[in-house]
Amino acid sequence: MGHSGHQPSTLMTDLLRHSSGVAIIDGGLAIELERHGADLNDPLWSAKCLLTSPHLIHTVHTNYLETGADIIITTSYQATIQEFEAKGYSTEEVESVSRSLVRQEKPTTKDAKKLNMTLIVVAMS
Repeated sequence: MGHSGHQPSTLMTDLLRHSSGVAIIDGGLAIELERHGADLNDPLWSAKCLLTSPHLIHTVHTNYLETGADIIITTSYQATIQEFEAKGYSTEEVESVSRSLVRQEKPTTKDAKKLNMTLIVVAMS
């Protein structure tokens, strides 16, 4: 995901310039999710939480933004095709779930704009 009209390197340069050369990234997602009651005992831990408890992801990301995070990492990086197929999902179901995971991350982006904060969403897989 990115901001339209900007190259990724420009986004990072702009972010660092805006934040005096230091950007704060979110962290400790698993600990925070468990603190809010999530059961992460699954190879898809963060993706499972997006499917079963998206409100917890939203809460944790909002807390990160409110406490000064400049960069939020999406929680879909565990959502690989191989992991979903190992859990019995078909390729079509994996594609559908992947689209759903991206849609569920969007409310955090809207909240960041309301808080007037810079947000870069980094998806890893």
